[in-house]
Amino acid sequence: MLMRTDVVRRLGAFNTSFAQGGEDTELFTRARAAGHALWFTPRVLKGVFPLRCTF
Repeated sequence: MLMRTDVVRRLGAFNTSFAQGGEDTELFTRARAAGHALWFTPRVLKGVFPLRCTF
């Protein structure tokens, strides 16, 4: 999953009240409701990317 930092800042992060999953679907639902386009690609990126959390 890739999401622009400014979008995450506007929407907020994952909803932690979900105990057994579903938080990603809920975040995508909020993004779609806010007017953002959602894209899916079956291609897999290979490699290691450093994790950088800025919010």
